[in-house]
Amino acid sequence: MAEDVSSSVKAMGTISTPTSPRPAFANNRRKERPAYELDRMPDLAEQAAERLSSLEGTQLLGTPHLSIVAFRASAGDEATRAISDTLIASRAMHVSSTTIDGYVYVRLAFLNQRTTQAVLDTVVDIVRSAVPHTA
Repeated sequence: MAEDVSSSVKAMGTISTPTSPRPAFANNRRKERPAYELDRMPDLAEQAAERLSSLEGTQLLGTPHLSIVAFRASAGDEATRAISDTLIASRAMHVSSTTIDGYVYVRLAFLNQRTTQAVLDTVVDIVRSAVPHTA
């Protein structure tokens, strides 16, 4: 009986250790991304914060923490919700909203390694067009 279990384990592959090969069933995992791709996320968040803070009609919650940027429309919660709805409808980037101290904020989370400078450019353009303009 012990031999049957042992041969079954060998057929599945070995547990991966620094000295043993990857198990056969691990070959269909996604390719690991280089660390520098993850390092880009806080940089993109900082760029987003800088660009959004320069847009007339937006307010940042503060400096980005890790790779999260929170901002709102100066015109209030309804305008902020409208920006969030526009971003969600665009499907350019997954966004969420939150309420802090009674105010609604849009949150951009730069977590996906596939997020590029082009995605950030698109998001900023969408926000720019969605922010209410005062005459």
